[in-house]
Amino acid sequence: MTGEMESRKENQWIHRFRLAAALMVVAIHIGPFMVVNETADYLITYCLFRVAVPFFLMVAGYFVLSAPGQVGNYVAKMIRLYAFATILYLPVNWYAGKQIGGITGVLRDIFLDGTFYHLWYFPAVILGCLIVMALIRLCGELQSGILVSILYIAGTLGDSYGGLVMGTDIGRNFYDQIFSISDYTRNGLFYAPLFLWMGVIFRRKKGQNWPKDLIGLGISLLLMLTEGALTYEKGWQRHNSMYFALPLVMYFLFSILLSGAAHSNKRKGTMDKKWRELSLWIYLLHPLCIILVRGMARTVGLTKVLVENTMLHYLAVCAISVGVSAVICLLVERIRHWQGKGRGKE
Repeated sequence: MTGEMESRKENQWIHRFRLAAALMVVAIHIGPFMVVNETADYLITYCLFRVAVPFFLMVAGYFVLSAPGQVGNYVAKMIRLYAFATILYLPVNWYAGKQIGGITGVLRDIFLDGTFYHLWYFPAVILGCLIVMALIRLCGELQSGILVSILYIAGTLGDSYGGLVMGTDIGRNFYDQIFSISDYTRNGLFYAPLFLWMGVIFRRKKGQNWPKDLIGLGISLLLMLTEGALTYEKGWQRHNSMYFALPLVMYFLFSILLSGAAHSNKRKGTMDKKWRELSLWIYLLHPLCIILVRGMARTVGLTKVLVENTMLHYLAVCAISVGVSAVICLLVERIRHWQGKGRGKE
């Protein structure tokens, strides 16, 4: 999500897409297009917007895992952020009466499922980074790519195709074991490694081809929408984070975003850092903003307008999330400035 070291070249479209991806994550937790109809909401929010998290993972792979010396610092930063977010959401978990489920439940939440519903990303990216780096060192990039692809296929069969696969004895026996230790296959073992690996590979990729990438993106998006509609209509989905067409979509999307480096101005990384930090805070804080909007709406009697109208609810949450996150980014920048001045006087 953040903590990526500076790129060796400016990639303005990559950095700006962070904000769009963060707002897609907010949409996934609200379902804004339900105000239109359930099908539209599913196809837009739970198909198209599923590019958000793979994008963040590919960014981590592109900026961090391609330079192995940075991995330790990055993982340490993710651990600190995860610990901070876990503490931040402890009161919400307590108020919601979340059942821990003993030491096994605590370990499952911390290392796989996340300590709050959106915090699964942190253990996923941490575990995924460790897996990808270990596989690359042991097997090389090509063989590790095959292995993480197999993991992704296994995860997809337990996600969007879970109802179909678990209808067989073999599938049910296999995935019963998986789901005894994790609620989903959308985690650091099955989901994150492929996209992190793809980010590494893109660092080696030479050049982009706009026309072909645009055509490829259009075709792959159509395939993913078709796949999503099929698995949704058939009732196969145990969850809907993983599709077979999603890596193909991400290949062409990331390639197009990288081509922005050739057309951007050559400003230094100041704005890039601001995009990173803003998207991070939006990701971290938006569930609190959802709670805040619902509480405010209930207090002033606007629940029907600001909550039941899912699009207005989404826009209100986005506005507050962006506003609060921007203020925090400004405060952090001021603190760093003061600390820098203080060190300069020593």
